[in-house]
Amino acid sequence: LGGGALLDPESRAIAESTGGVLPIECTFEALVARTVRSGGRPLLDGDVETRLRKLMEERSGHYRSFLQCAR
Repeated sequence: LGGGALLDPESRAIAESTGGVLPIECTFEALVARTVRSGGRPLLDGDVETRLRKLMEERSGHYRSFLQCAR
């Protein structure tokens, strides 16, 4: 699933009911390269690095919550 897919509580519940959810991490540089290469990311229009940094900051607690549930 994409990074924002599990922000929706219903989608998260469905994913968690079928098994564990484990976020996959990579370096910021790798994320920038992937998003630039794939194109078509409306949330990242404009300054990709700045917008991606902001999204990661906003979502970091949400992503960490999956790791806490897995313990």
